[in-house]
Amino acid sequence: MNLKTSTNHSIDPKDKVSFIKKVLYGCGSFADMTFQWTLVAFALAIFNMELGYSAVLVGSVLAITRLWDAVTDPLMGSISDNFRSKFGRRRPFIGIGAVCSGIFFIAIWFIPAGMTDTSFFIIFLILSLLFYTSYTVFTVPLLALGYEMSADIHERTNMMNVRVFANSLNGIFMFFWWNLRTRFCKSDKSSLPMDKYYANWWSISNKRKPTRLVQCRSNVCWNGI
Repeated sequence: MNLKTSTNHSIDPKDKVSFIKKVLYGCGSFADMTFQWTLVAFALAIFNMELGYSAVLVGSVLAITRLWDAVTDPLMGSISDNFRSKFGRRRPFIGIGAVCSGIFFIAIWFIPAGMTDTSFFIIFLILSLLFYTSYTVFTVPLLALGYEMSADIHERTNMMNVRVFANSLNGIFMFFWWNLRTRFCKSDKSSLPMDKYYANWWSISNKRKPTRLVQCRSNVCWNGI
């Protein structure tokens, strides 16, 4: 292949995706990565370290959802490929999946403390399966839509660049809330194991000394950030 010809490729105007559409597609990809990694990143810290549920149960649920994804992802791809509607074959699933994903994602974090291990496992598993099923309904058609927004192979590559950029940008902001909290929320009414875990994570990732927690009467005072 002539490298110069490939580099100087000109995209036909009818195949070029507008900047606004690329931004909107990137927003969907940002949400996609938020759904994908937040539960994995925070499940153990919240349900095990914070609420005291068994780490084995939390890890088991997360493992089961990965196996579930191996079944639902190709199934959703087949359903979407063969679906027909006046809104297209991707958009209805993206809309429904996005709404349901948001609902079940929020519901997961409302699991209370003090439940039996069996009750926790069942509820966490059901909500996680519902969430990841909804997430599959949202993200598989979204990924396919990116390839179908242009007939030009180079513009398709640009769309995937947008997707990867949005995913990477999400990684930068994943723990940004923690940085803000450690800077502006200097005390809390209770000692939080999760706080200590992420404080040390933030300190190490920024090449700083590990955070020390100093007990101040009924509050926890941050020292070292």
